[in-house]
Amino acid sequence: MKDRIQTQITQTTKKLLIPYSFQELSVTLIMRTAHLRRQSFYRYFPDKYALVTGIYQTDLTQAVTVPADDAHWQQLVMQLLTYFERNRFFYRRVLVVTGQNALAPIIQSEIATLIHEVLLDLCAQNQLPVTADYIQFIQMMLAPGLFAELRRWLFDCQPRSLQQEGDYLMTFIGDTIQGLMQSKTLENAI
Repeated sequence: MKDRIQTQITQTTKKLLIPYSFQELSVTLIMRTAHLRRQSFYRYFPDKYALVTGIYQTDLTQAVTVPADDAHWQQLVMQLLTYFERNRFFYRRVLVVTGQNALAPIIQSEIATLIHEVLLDLCAQNQLPVTADYIQFIQMMLAPGLFAELRRWLFDCQPRSLQQEGDYLMTFIGDTIQGLMQSKTLENAI
């Protein structure tokens, strides 16, 4: 559970990312704006990169309330998109960071994990004989593409509406799932 100081640090950081780029943001600026001692920052985070990762992980956990399974994947897509739309400006600021401290690979990895969980549940619910290797293949094919689309949507000057983006993604994912089910059904019939 986050305590008051940690919450104050994260909220201050989100507010500072409106007038400042991530590169301009410093621990000193965050703590001075939060009216806290600089040393208090390090009780919670080793650096500003860990802070941003923590914000992402905490916020996403709170935003996504449905399980990553076959029955709820459409709700999951909409909850994720709603979260990112509400935090669009924050992610525009932090997704430009590259290198070892970049948040993009963490988000893409989370997307891959969600895809994996949904596929495992889908295969179990529909008794599809899909190997772990093939599930991993699908996961590694879909995750970069879905992340690239999410990023494009976040940075677009005139993005599609939340509903339209959700509809497009759900159609694409649904078609992929149907294709998997159809190919495995045909494979079993042969």
